[in-house]
Amino acid sequence: MCLILSALLSSIPTLFLIPAYAAVDSSLVSGTSLEGADVQVEALGPIKFDEPNQPIPYLANGTDYTFIVSFFEPNSRKLLKDVNYNIVITDNPFGPGNELFNAAKQANDPSNMMLHSATGNATVKYNFNKPQTAILRIQFYGTANNATSSGQQQPQQHDFEYQVIDSKAMPEFPLIAVVLASSLVAAIVVARTHIKKP
Repeated sequence: MCLILSALLSSIPTLFLIPAYAAVDSSLVSGTSLEGADVQVEALGPIKFDEPNQPIPYLANGTDYTFIVSFFEPNSRKLLKDVNYNIVITDNPFGPGNELFNAAKQANDPSNMMLHSATGNATVKYNFNKPQTAILRIQFYGTANNATSSGQQQPQQHDFEYQVIDSKAMPEFPLIAVVLASSLVAAIVVARTHIKKP
């Protein structure tokens, strides 16, 4: 029995290397390049992006997400200083759609569509209340000393697309981990029972 338990324990590292399409990550980093800045978005929260042929990441409705946006100098990991920007969340990848969130409108007078970051970082928290397509739109107006060539009223922008699904369809743990944990507990119980026998 001890040999069986030892064999099971020794197989744990190998089993965790097996891909499981039920896996859910806690973060996802995406990026793009715009004129004058490289943009990175880190989404924090339950994210599913491992199914074969899955085109976009899945998020869970009714869950709090944090999006950390960083602006870098082009082809560099050095943060861009004094960035003028906005972050908008909509539900339509092919047009304006329904605006779900607008960082500048929440912070400023409605006529001011820009925010300013001295450090080159920005953070947005949002909870999607229903399954839908979600677009995180990053609008870059340049820096305080160097506006984009297209002018402040026409920012460069990039859309990061997500699919919000029913949270019940988002497993909390990889399936292989659940099976392995159950097998390990059963083996330990059997081993202890065997040891206690006279």
